[in-house]
Amino acid sequence: MKNILVAAVTILLSLAGPVRAADKIRIGVPQQVVHWMVFPLAQQKGFFKEEGFDAEIVGITGPSGRAALMSGDIDYYTTIAFIVQSAILGLPVKVVAAYVTCPPFVLMSRPEFKSAQDLKGKTMGIGAPPGSSPDVIAKLSLRHLGLNPDRDVKFVYLNSHERTFLALEQGLYAVGLIPPPFDFQGKKLGFNSLARADEILTYPEDGLIATVKKIKEKPDEVKR
Repeated sequence: MKNILVAAVTILLSLAGPVRAADKIRIGVPQQVVHWMVFPLAQQKGFFKEEGFDAEIVGITGPSGRAALMSGDIDYYTTIAFIVQSAILGLPVKVVAAYVTCPPFVLMSRPEFKSAQDLKGKTMGIGAPPGSSPDVIAKLSLRHLGLNPDRDVKFVYLNSHERTFLALEQGLYAVGLIPPPFDFQGKKLGFNSLARADEILTYPEDGLIATVKKIKEKPDEVKR
């Protein structure tokens, strides 16, 4: 009887076919802030495994992310604005999905700076490189408040939203461009919310970007 059961299980396993190995993919994420947490959260919840992926989340920013995507060191990247710049330069990349359709940043000042006019001659911290979407958003927000970003405010680029918030908390800067969850922490400290980017402009901030080669060679992977 035992031999019959073993034979039956063997036959069933052979009919089921070989178990497919999970597809390995690497996804570049600039920083650990709320609007870039979609893929790290999906990994934590096991959603990638459900789709047959062995995913690795790689922390990588700006030009390094673009270079890694083009070289194949990562399979996908998540910052749309920076990659759009790459496409304009002629690089073969495309946006295949967008999940943050408006910038979540807040122009936030220390308690003693209550209005835009108080910011004249002061320094602003930005947690990204010059020319990045946060840099553009910061300057558009200042213009919205009636300031000239080329004349009225000085900029310091820290390449980290967390470091920007900590510097603002320590009083090193008068104002900063802050994403969630740091804007909530700022409110608890009495910081002033002078402008919200999602009330000024709308454009896709984050999503999934792939090279044209990846899209052509692995369309099923991209779709999943």
